[in-house]
Amino acid sequence: MISTRHHRSSFQIQAATNERWRDFDIMLFLTILVLMVFGTVAVWSAVGQPSMLTWNLGSQQLLFGVIGVALMFVVASIDYRYFESAAWVLYALGIGFLLTVLSPLGVVISGAENWIDIGFAILQPSEFAKVTTIIALCAFISSRGQAMREFGNFVIAGMIVALPMLIVLIGPDLGQAMVYVAFWAASLLVARTSKRYILAVIAILPAVIAFAWFFVLEEYQRIRLECSFNPGIDPLGYCFQSIQGGISIG
Repeated sequence: MISTRHHRSSFQIQAATNERWRDFDIMLFLTILVLMVFGTVAVWSAVGQPSMLTWNLGSQQLLFGVIGVALMFVVASIDYRYFESAAWVLYALGIGFLLTVLSPLGVVISGAENWIDIGFAILQPSEFAKVTTIIALCAFISSRGQAMREFGNFVIAGMIVALPMLIVLIGPDLGQAMVYVAFWAASLLVARTSKRYILAVIAILPAVIAFAWFFVLEEYQRIRLECSFNPGIDPLGYCFQSIQGGISIG
């Protein structure tokens, strides 16, 4: 009897594992590898092409890439329902991690205090918080189902994203904050939120943008946005990176 139960349990575990890996997107994985290789070569070339056997930015990029791929497989092997059950704990950890930028560990890079220095590396907590916020948002939407059409749930979904986004804006880091807005909007479309709420957001969006432009954004942030549409206004200053990016792609 014990042997039969053990065999059945092992079979169920194996079946669940096979099901998780059945839909593994090999093309997406290969795309990640290609981008990782290009990124490593770009960094290695930018620092003078030193030996990859020495500790330099190129070898660091490669090492972190390999670690990232390994972690990807570890996370992918975990049943997503475990993440759903721990969604709010992960969300709280993400918020706490974001707040560390306001501690003595916080460092300013490119005018934004959204990084922490842990000695052997400099980390950006907002990257971790993106993942935990997405998990919490998806868990909330999944738990509400058709009730996501209700206004109260629409507001709560916005608040889940607004909290980490506001902490990022304190940095200030407008680019990272816009990423939160993007996946909030995408999740609401997938959740089939009432069209009335989506249309209402679209209707007030011009007023929000105008208010942010004149009263929230710093001058350098406005210039960077203008560079996206007209790089010629400051080709050797704020727009230099945009121009070089276009050249490298072209």
